[in-house]
Amino acid sequence: MKVVSINGIVSDGADYKLWLDRPYSAAGLKLETAELTGGDSRLTAARRQARVFNLNVVVGVSQMDNIYTEAVRAPLREALLAALDTEAAAVPLVVSDNDGAHERYVYVVVQKLDEQPDAEGMGAYFVATLVTHRDTTWRAVAPHTETWVVTASGQTRAVTNGSGRVARPVYTVQPTEQKTGAGNRYTQKKFVALPWWLPTTRDRPVDITNLDQLSNGGLDTAALVLADDISEEKNIGVVVDGQEVRRWITNFDTDHTQIWINIDLESGVTATLLNTIGSGDTVTFIVAGSATDNFPHNGIIRINNEVFTYSDKDDRTRTFLGVARAAKGSSAASHSGNGKMTGSVIEWIQHDIWLVYGPDGQARTDFSEDRNGASIYVEYDA
Repeated sequence: MKVVSINGIVSDGADYKLWLDRPYSAAGLKLETAELTGGDSRLTAARRQARVFNLNVVVGVSQMDNIYTEAVRAPLREALLAALDTEAAAVPLVVSDNDGAHERYVYVVVQKLDEQPDAEGMGAYFVATLVTHRDTTWRAVAPHTETWVVTASGQTRAVTNGSGRVARPVYTVQPTEQKTGAGNRYTQKKFVALPWWLPTTRDRPVDITNLDQLSNGGLDTAALVLADDISEEKNIGVVVDGQEVRRWITNFDTDHTQIWINIDLESGVTATLLNTIGSGDTVTFIVAGSATDNFPHNGIIRINNEVFTYSDKDDRTRTFLGVARAAKGSSAASHSGNGKMTGSVIEWIQHDIWLVYGPDGQARTDFSEDRNGASIYVEYDA
């Protein structure tokens, strides 16, 4: 096993050389016992404890060949110290097999960093004590993906775990083709990414076509009528978190149709993107440059116009886990991550809202007769 990098510091054998003492040591267990009356103690639980590594780092490996002067080594040392400052967040430690294959990682916190005496001079050799955060098992940098097309009920599929460790798969389930025939009330749908920047509100009327910017100032229902996608207002519905809800429509059969719903919204939450994401990158986690504490443990986020879902998060590392990109019909795009304060904005999308429509669509309840009777929302200071 060899070290590839830690938090962006690459073991290239020139600027830095990194290696671990006893890298194959296993995590210890904390054993809990219960005392029994008139008998011996019994083991009640075994909990995996954090692993501890000693990471050796040499700065300016070629110093003995007079390639590195102190003026050159000093900024390398400063970059190392900054990368190993984990007071605010854990960082990834990446290793591979000796031939460079099978890159894998764990998140670690640097408990202490000790300078070591070295013949090459002061500030050239360090030993960092690393403690794992959360998962103690090495996880693959490039996850294994299996695609299964189900064609009938009762089918099964076995997936071989290529490791001796417990796998933690993320499942994505989607239909293989659009439903057709009787009972298909809506043939088309569009996800509405509804951000919110105002204070918490309850049962507030919101124009979802305006905030989502489906078009400039509304939805072009005239184009939908012309294309025979819809013919009347009742062909349009709104589904919020799996439930079709009351909606009001104004300016139907125009290019600026508004669709209103009443909805509960919490005060908006945002963060910044730490690392740049390319449009072709495989994304299974997203690291934020600012706190993620106020985001829910799982949900929907948006960066620019791309929607992501996540199944878990780690506030210590400011990381969204179990991420699926290009979600809800959005397209993969590039997003800049320029550090803690200037990266792309990560927005919390609070509700799973879909605009559904079709030529045979029939709103579950026809609200057209009172579409102009939406609640009046008033804020004032007493």
